[in-house]
Amino acid sequence: MLVCVTGGTGHLGSALIRQLLFLGYRVRVLVRKSSMTNSINDLDVEIVLGDVTDPSSLSNAFKGTNQVFHLAGLVSIMPRMGTKMFDVNVRGTLNVIDACEKNSVERLIYTSSIHAIPPSPESVITNETNVIDPDLVEGDYGKSKALATIEVIKSSQNGSLECVIVCPTGIIGPYDYHSSYIGRTISLYCSRKIPAYVSGGYDFVDVRDVATGTISASQNGNPGQHYILSGQAVTVEEFFNELQLNTRILSPKIKIPIKLANLASYASGFGASFIGKDAVLTPYSIKTLGSNSMISSQLARKELGFKPRNWTESLTDQICWMRENGIIN
Repeated sequence: MLVCVTGGTGHLGSALIRQLLFLGYRVRVLVRKSSMTNSINDLDVEIVLGDVTDPSSLSNAFKGTNQVFHLAGLVSIMPRMGTKMFDVNVRGTLNVIDACEKNSVERLIYTSSIHAIPPSPESVITNETNVIDPDLVEGDYGKSKALATIEVIKSSQNGSLECVIVCPTGIIGPYDYHSSYIGRTISLYCSRKIPAYVSGGYDFVDVRDVATGTISASQNGNPGQHYILSGQAVTVEEFFNELQLNTRILSPKIKIPIKLANLASYASGFGASFIGKDAVLTPYSIKTLGSNSMISSQLARKELGFKPRNWTESLTDQICWMRENGIIN
């Protein structure tokens, strides 16, 4: 079977491609001219230059493919990125849908995000019954993914294209070639540049398990259905304590109240955006850490056989991988 992967050079993309190849798939990868391809250079894949924001470039990539795994997207917790994220995440997804239809692709597997799903009230578990509504999610990234997810579901419901959607939570684990936000946090920690932490937490899931779940969705997922791929809820304090166990570097002991951290995040986030840099501490990241992290993957476990490993194993493997690749000492 020939499949095409968009966003294949990213953290999840490189893990997904490795599993697809292991399972005997032939893999074509849509790659932008400006993309760093070190994450897939040693893999037996066909590379086609193109961009999801350029409809004319998608036909060559999708021609003759059985399935398309659409991972390409702009992920950002930075302010002032709304227009760009809409262009890539929403218009880009519409372009992918159109190209799949024109090239008679059998199934589109879209990687959305947990941020596309409105979180439940405190102490209530978030699952697929939460209605996807861009007006009910926080931040430009969440809104753009919600809008794109709605378009994918609509195309499946009207019969124009068979689609399945996966919504991962916070991805951790190896193959983080281009330093995700978690990868950057680990690097900052190992450089002893994190003097304090905030309350709150997040749900983390292993990149390899998300890749497995995505492939299972391509084989077993019900058309038009979105599946949450979550792992375990982890507090910020637990995360740093586990980093201490793995690195022997003392975790920060100063706990900043969430309200104070929120004020500081505006200065950090907007200040970095004005000079063209990314920041780990932004209003969006603080809101995320303060949101409800009770998230269920029960539907994916039942219908896709999804079995996420423990987050501590994932973090250990990510740190080992980062050391082996010279990202941290």
